[in-house]
Amino acid sequence: MKFKNITNGFISGLLASVTGMIIISVIFSQVTLQESLIQLYHQERLGSLISMGALINLPIFFIAIKKEKYDFALGLILISLIFVVVITFLKIF
Repeated sequence: MKFKNITNGFISGLLASVTGMIIISVIFSQVTLQESLIQLYHQERLGSLISMGALINLPIFFIAIKKEKYDFALGLILISLIFVVVITFLKIF
């Protein structure tokens, strides 16, 4: 495994997920991004936004697998697992 490819996959997954979260917040909210995130946190729905933002990693993962870039796909899996842990903690606490 090449650490560089795993790191690239991790960073790409993180950027794609954050971009997805921002796009969803901007499109579906009538307030600013900061106010939207604060409202979602107080309504205990921030985990849902994170999971919807992380869905953008799915097509990127399948493209990486099809092109046989397994290390890159591993980075995507790592960031997705981190998001699952964060969502779980947000739902529990």
